[in-house]
Amino acid sequence: QALLERAKSCTRSTDWLYCAAGVADMRGDLKGSLELYRELLTHAPLSVAVHRAVTRLLMETDSRASAIAHLREAVARSLHFCSG
Repeated sequence: QALLERAKSCTRSTDWLYCAAGVADMRGDLKGSLELYRELLTHAPLSVAVHRAVTRLLMETDSRASAIAHLREAVARSLHFCSG
């Protein structure tokens, strides 16, 4: 954790968020990981890998319905990006 915090000031924010979310996930902090991945989505809204992680974490921490709702919202937003 200390190394992760030291790296925060010398890496791109998106890279740091991706690593921090993965570390939180590996440590079993699923809600913390979900929060970090959701923050990452504000920077990388079309990232399939991040949407996959958010969907999996929603299934594990909330419900299948919330995971499906996330995917539906993501598809609607991505259509907006593609048509704009």
